[in-house]
Amino acid sequence: MKLLYVKANVFTASYRCTQVRQRLIRFINQNPPLAIAVSGMQDGLRLTMHQFIEQLKHPEIRILDMPGQYQVSEMTVNLHSNYLSVGELTIVPIEGTVAVVEKVNRCRVSYMLFDIFAEEEFADYNGELDDMLIEELKQLLIWGTEKEKDGLN
Repeated sequence: MKLLYVKANVFTASYRCTQVRQRLIRFINQNPPLAIAVSGMQDGLRLTMHQFIEQLKHPEIRILDMPGQYQVSEMTVNLHSNYLSVGELTIVPIEGTVAVVEKVNRCRVSYMLFDIFAEEEFADYNGELDDMLIEELKQLLIWGTEKEKDGLN
């Protein structure tokens, strides 16, 4: 059993959160959980959350976004506005991470960092390279190689 747990602010419109969502979509599509729990959901974030859900390739994934008690597989999950409890575990969301709650023999939680290099300063590294940028990079590499050759003479 695997459940992912995030804080609702991942659905805000910032560049960083957009990057985190894209990374999370790729992860979920490759490693689908049984459910995704979201704490602190607000009406203003619901549209972005629904757009996120539509990009998932697994419609069977349950979305838990309202405080309450849920049964996910053999686990009872209590979702609160700012934390999640599963059995004796209390899980607090950490900014920029996704908590992965798994139960094999007993519950355990691990955090996955999804916001590394997600700031706008790294936009060139996060996006796709277009033909013009590839050509510019080639020219920089050629120029650097020629400069090294000149230094060796």
